[in-house]
Amino acid sequence: MRYVIWTLTAMSLCTVQTVASAQIVKTFKVERDNLIEEAHKPNNDGSWGYGWIKVSQGAHNYGLLGFDLRGLIALTDPVGQIVSATLILRVGQNHFAEDGKTYNIHRWDPSAGVSDWVEGKDRWDLFSYCSKSVWSRPADAIGGEGSTWTCSNDPAVRDGSVACATPTPGTTRQWAPALNGGVHAGFDPTPTTDTFEKKQSTNPAADCPNLLPQYANNCNPLCGNSLECLDAGYSVEQCYRKVTFDLTGDVEQFVANGVAHPSWLIKRADNSGAGAFHYFSREGATCILGNCGQGADYEKYKDLQPVLEVVLTDEPPGTIVDPPLHCEALCPTPTP
Repeated sequence: MRYVIWTLTAMSLCTVQTVASAQIVKTFKVERDNLIEEAHKPNNDGSWGYGWIKVSQGAHNYGLLGFDLRGLIALTDPVGQIVSATLILRVGQNHFAEDGKTYNIHRWDPSAGVSDWVEGKDRWDLFSYCSKSVWSRPADAIGGEGSTWTCSNDPAVRDGSVACATPTPGTTRQWAPALNGGVHAGFDPTPTTDTFEKKQSTNPAADCPNLLPQYANNCNPLCGNSLECLDAGYSVEQCYRKVTFDLTGDVEQFVANGVAHPSWLIKRADNSGAGAFHYFSREGATCILGNCGQGADYEKYKDLQPVLEVVLTDEPPGTIVDPPLHCEALCPTPTP
């Protein structure tokens, strides 16, 4: 298992940070993310504020996350320059089981011949972080195309149908998890990296060493006092619990094969018992909490979004430009 240092950066061009004399860090913001729910098969949640990984009465919630890796593919020696790659999620709320639960991550497999999934702009559920009405966003019938539990890209997510677009040539199945080891077709059914087990913490100093001692209860957040922590001027790293996955092997394989926009699926490993968590989505961090990408709230909350942190050797990296915010479905005026 590889271990890396976790850091977050600003929403402009990705910041370069020194790790050691021969290494630098590049932080990739999530390009697309979505929550798909077995209990709500026709629904798209591409603009909801959370990812929510759980199992309830046998019905799963899966998280989808994709990144733009063109900056790595453009490197002189992409695979040789990659030291490590880590997915980082910031936990908004958790109900981790006392005895722990295992969560798996599965990489997209372009060779499967399944149409790539589309984030979408719909939002079927209310977002209200820490019961603060200022951030309340009701369900919104944006409609249009997007990924759902039944379709990698449903062309009309509000038409009440679970019918999918015509599969691409050569596709023998489309998206159905029952045909692919419990994960959606297009994703490798075998977890592609170390799994992690998360549980309610009885020792925050050990389980959440990044948190400030006075905010240690944020290790088991049901909002906790993370808002007060940020209001006091501390960083997201000091105020919020994080969940990480080591994706080094996956990223190396993607860039070696020239896959510019790879993605992953996150799920619970088993089908019963307690254990769930919410993590902030791109829209939740930058558009809803982040005031449509503007002002002091944006600066305060932008680093809550999912990121892929890549440690590279000291050879100069390529130019990495952050993806657009895509706040159009959440804000009165579209964000450029």
